[in-house]
Amino acid sequence: VDEPEVLALVYATGLPADLLGLEVTAAGDRFVATGYAMRTGETTAYTSSDGVTWAPVAAPDPRVVGVGSALVSLPYDGTVVHVSPDGGATWSEVDLAAFGVSPESFVFDADTGPLGLALVTAPLNGAPGSQLVVSGDLVDWTVTPMEEVLGAAGELASKVVVGADRVVVTASTAPADPTALPGTLTAVGTPVRQD
Repeated sequence: VDEPEVLALVYATGLPADLLGLEVTAAGDRFVATGYAMRTGETTAYTSSDGVTWAPVAAPDPRVVGVGSALVSLPYDGTVVHVSPDGGATWSEVDLAAFGVSPESFVFDADTGPLGLALVTAPLNGAPGSQLVVSGDLVDWTVTPMEEVLGAAGELASKVVVGADRVVVTASTAPADPTALPGTLTAVGTPVRQD
């Protein structure tokens, strides 16, 4: 078995000590860290060029991920994401409803990788109807009902992972028998080059 390669060491010493649920991504040559600050009761985002010294990001929504060299600020509810090509100095709105995301939705899960950004949106009222939203360039967006992605209806929750050559969606499904454990479905998608 090959040993995993360490790409970078990221030290949390420059981040607030009360930051919980720390998520770290990259945006170009910067690290992006997002976590829940217990002292303020808010989710906050920070960037760092060296993984040691961190600066807060003034983002429209505090949930921030790196996509390529850009920062993307994700809402907890609603369909508007914000994109910053300049490290958080300026932000532009992208309303995902214009691409087909249900207006009464929230971002349930998100992941980034070499293929871009993938989001799972879900209805605010908890009803079925979640969607997979993907973008490789933060300009063009593809929205697919999760029922089509998984080939089945009735998912309880879906998680998405973006890899170097695939997007993987894993979902829990409601059992027919309410006393049984939920089932699991996994779908793997690979990009198709369009000339």
